[in-house]
Amino acid sequence: MIYWFLGAFALSFVLSRLVMALASRFKIVDKPEEGNGSRKIHQKPTPLLGGLAIYAAVAIATLALVYF
Repeated sequence: MIYWFLGAFALSFVLSRLVMALASRFKIVDKPEEGNGSRKIHQKPTPLLGGLAIYAAVAIATLALVYF
């Protein structure tokens, strides 16, 4: 069972990097706002869609567990 967890973790890591690169390329980013009333604290654009990579990794690991 630990192998499935480690596999999902590794897949999540790889997919997160891939999704971050794709989000940056297609400009799906959260841009920092300037001004005193801004709640955003990041200094450079932050790629979005990270949850998609985690969801995909868990779904793939779950399907693999059911299949095998």
